[in-house]
Order: sequence, then C-alpha cells, then structure tokens
Amino acid sequence: MTPVEVLLSGADFAGLAPDDVLTSIEGQEVHSLQDVQELLAAREIGDKIKVVYLRGEERRSAWVVLGERPQGE
Repeated sequence: MTPVEVLLSGADFAGLAPDDVLTSIEGQEVHSLQDVQELLAAREIGDKIKVVYLRGEERRSAWVVLGERPQGE
C-alpha cells in the first residue's frame, strides 16, 4: 500500500496518483506510511485536508476529502 492509498477514495477525486509521494498533510511533514496513518487517525470521514506531494520532480498540492476505505482493504 502506498501513502496515497491511505487517503482512501478522496485521493482519486483530488487527482492524486498511486506514484505520487506525500510530503505533508495539513502542514506537517510526513516521511513514512506510519506518519500518514498517525495524522489521518485524528481525522474523520468527510474531513477536508490539504496535502502536498511530489509528482516526479514537481511539487503540487491538493485538497482531499477523506472517504471510507473500501471493504476488504
């Protein structure tokens, strides 16, 4: 599972791709999947969060609305 997949269905709607690398969530740097999980654990479904990520060498940002994890994942 990549960090982007942890953002659940909201990542698709925000235009993030599986190869994108998250660098921060709500202004807090992330360096590992555990960092992402800990930051998202304090959030609820429907919360809107700002993420910064790298797509190749390009730094981008997006607003993501957190969704439910599909069953079986």
